Amino acid sequence: MDLQIIQDQIDGLTARLKTLRSDKDLFVKAQGLEEEAEKARKEITDLEPQLQTIKEEISELRGKKTEALSTTGEALSAKMAEALPEGKGLLEISDDGVFIGWDLKGVRRPYAGLSAGQKATFNSALSHALLGPGPKLLIIEGGELDQDNLISTMEKLAGLPEDTQVILNSWHRPFGRPEGWLGWKETEIQ
Repeated sequence: MDLQIIQDQIDGLTARLKTLRSDKDLFVKAQGLEEEAEKARKEITDLEPQLQTIKEEISELRGKKTEALSTTGEALSAKMAEALPEGKGLLEISDDGVFIGWDLKGVRRPYAGLSAGQKATFNSALSHALLGPGPKLLIIEGGELDQDNLISTMEKLAGLPEDTQVILNSWHRPFGRPEGWLGWKETEIQ
């Protein structure tokens, strides 16, 4: 045999051996990765009960938060009802957001959907509710209220506690003075 052929075979076998050793290193790395992946899967399996417990705790806390916010919203709604001529104010806080509106005769109306006159009445009721206990001063812009709503709003506001002073501004004089209102002052705008 020719020496060159044998040298070529030796070179080929050497190259093949180098390739096999490289492949062996990859297989060793892959085996190590597989072992790491198995450890990670075991850790995940071991942590599943803790994860479930945490999820249950979060769910319970969300329920408590919703209940607390609901109680607060109901209290504010009841306080707004003291100053609304009819229906009840709505202030609902949830994970989805905040809803502010007025329930009139069973129809929920969002604040943005209220007329200007309704907003004037609603704003005073909301202010009354948010001011909390103690002396209050409510200043109401009532120019958008028609005569019927002006009178009914005045009647409802007259029933507020004595430590609440109400100043109602309107461009027109009401047709009457509900009981509890001391009077009014007319001024001319120049």
